[in-house]
Amino acid sequence: MSDRHVTPTDDGWAVAKTDARRPSAKTPTRAEAARRGVREVAPR
Repeated sequence: MSDRHVTPTDDGWAVAKTDARRPSAKTPTRAEAARRGVREVAPR
């Protein structure tokens, strides 16, 4: 499956790889974070 996770933060939602030190993206909504995570793992 995917290696991105969407997790809540104090000021929104974060998208991060498994075992990453920092998130690859921060968004204000969960839905936006989920869309961003899907785009990050989609084949190009």
